[in-house]
Amino acid sequence: MGNSANASANQTIAIGRSANASKENAIALGYNAQATGERASAVGPDAKAIANFTAV
Repeated sequence: MGNSANASANQTIAIGRSANASKENAIALGYNAQATGERASAVGPDAKAIANFTAV
């Protein structure tokens, strides 16, 4: 959680301007959010989600 948040764990949440979450149930909320995981969710203008079950 912060300006350049980065979290990497099994059920990860990252909140920030350049948030990046990477693992199984990742959620990233931020301006340049990026989530990588089994059920990744990314919310933001430049959101990216890479997953088997992806929600953007």
